[in-house]
Formats: sequence, C-alpha cells, structure tokens
Amino acid sequence: MRRVLAVLMAAAAVAPTGCNLLPSKPSPSPAIRGGTEKIARHDPQEFVGYLNRQAGYAQTLRYNDLDLKVSVPGQGFIPSLSNGMVVCGQPNNFRMTAGMAIGAKQLDVGANAAEMWMYVKMSQTPYLFCSHQEFPSVQDALPVKFEPSWVMQALGMATYDPNKPYRVEVDEKGRSYQLLYPDTTAGGQRVLKMTEFAADTMSGAAPQVRRHVVMTEDGKKVIAEAKIRKVSEQVVGTDTQKRPVVLQVPTELLLEWPQEQTKMDLVLGRISVNERMTAENLNDLFSKPARIGNATPVNLTDVLYGRGRGLPSR
Repeated sequence: MRRVLAVLMAAAAVAPTGCNLLPSKPSPSPAIRGGTEKIARHDPQEFVGYLNRQAGYAQTLRYNDLDLKVSVPGQGFIPSLSNGMVVCGQPNNFRMTAGMAIGAKQLDVGANAAEMWMYVKMSQTPYLFCSHQEFPSVQDALPVKFEPSWVMQALGMATYDPNKPYRVEVDEKGRSYQLLYPDTTAGGQRVLKMTEFAADTMSGAAPQVRRHVVMTEDGKKVIAEAKIRKVSEQVVGTDTQKRPVVLQVPTELLLEWPQEQTKMDLVLGRISVNERMTAENLNDLFSKPARIGNATPVNLTDVLYGRGRGLPSR
C-alpha cells in the first residue's frame, strides 16, 4: 500500500469492511496508470473525510517560489512572471505575489477575514480592493478573474461541509472517483462542483486529488477548473501510532476559466507547511498594503459606480 493514503486514513474509520479508501496501486511507477481490477465503491463521506483531514493537517502553507504564466484572449503575448510566492493560512488568509525576472512587482493578490485586494501593474486602475460582502457584485470587473478561496481549495486548504448532499461517480476508463455536490457561488449562482480522485493510490509526484471543477447547475458547462498536475509529499508530523503523517501538496497547478478563455499556469516550489508565524508576520502578509509601487488602493465599488478613476482594463 502506498504510504499517502495509508497514513492519512489510519487515524479515522473507513468503510465497515475495513478496506482502505482507495485500492493499492500495483505499478512501481506513480506516473503510469495502474490497476485493471474493478474499482471499489465507497461512501461519499470517506472522500469528504479525506479532504478535511488534509486541510486540518495544513494550517499554513507557503511556497517561496512561484512561476506564473497567464493566457488572456485579446492580450497577445503576456510575459511569464517569477520571483513570486504564495502563502495561505486557515481559514481565509491568502497572498500571492509575482514579478518580472528583472523589475518591479507585477501582481499582488491578497485576502483576509475582511477584504481582498488585487494589484495588476499593467491595468488601467492597478490597485483595487473590496470587502467580502461586496465581492459577489463586483468580481466580474477585476482585471484577472480570481477568487482566493477557490485557489485555497485547489491547494488542499478548504474544509468541506459534511452535511451537503454529496454523491460519488466512478469512471472505470479514467480510473477515478468523482465527488459531486451542489453549491452556490459568492455571486449567488447555483452550481455543481466536482472533486476528482485517482482511484489507484498515488505517491511521489502523482496527485491523489486530480482536479476541482465548478460547473453550471446542470453539469453541462464548466465555469472554472483547477487541474493538479504534480504534487510534493510533505511530512507534517506523526499520528497516534508514531507513524509519519504525509500530505500531498500541489506544486504544478493549471487554473482555467473556459468561458473567458483565460488560463493561469502555476509552478510552485520551496514549500513550508505549518510555518511558525508571529503576529507581525501575519500582519505583514495578510493586511492590505497602504501602497504597492506608486499605486494606492481604490475601492472597486467606487470604480464601478463612477466615484473612482474608471473601470480596470480587461
């Protein structure tokens, strides 16, 4: 049995038969699809429990290296960004920054319990912010379609409500489980969400959780998709039997918004899980900066209602 699922599942009860959540992967290489046996059926709560345990083990997650490629229709060539970082803290702290190999910061996205902000240097109004209450009505005017809470989910930092009406579908051909459940977006849109798991237990760089998808309520159109291409195994402690607790932390992530034909390709490195942070560290990371470069923050609601300096470029 590969160690990722074996360790993570050890602390909690699984199926009444005593089997593990996912079957063993017989292939010695995690990069090769393994297993030809029929995929076992499991209760949705086993998958919800797996996701919630992962989120519970990772209270903070920091990547000190970020390379970012963005593709936006009508924008022509957009240079890759590097010299970046991503830091997440439970339950809703987020920060992502990136710049050019030589030059000033180009991107800064952050969120805390009260508000979120976005700085895109090349935008007409570079530095925008809004409260979480305002976000649903103004999110479409952001220069880059981006919701920090969704990215935190893709990084394994989200907690799932066990009371939602989950169901599981099995894809024998793709050897995967699909955990599906209805939800409502920040803007009030009723949607169907799906998290896909590899049916064979993965290790090394092969992801156990493959992707997160937001679809229209009928499941016919994809609104947003996060594909986890590679992961890194991180030991974050020991369980009650002194065995190492190992998490799969995403290191290559593709975010897509098909209807907008927009993509963000993230390569993440230099990982730190559950880093000790002082109150000063937390304040520096997750408080909206008074200024970024030459820009001061502008309330996006003021921009949209004519009290600011014009709509941001798309």
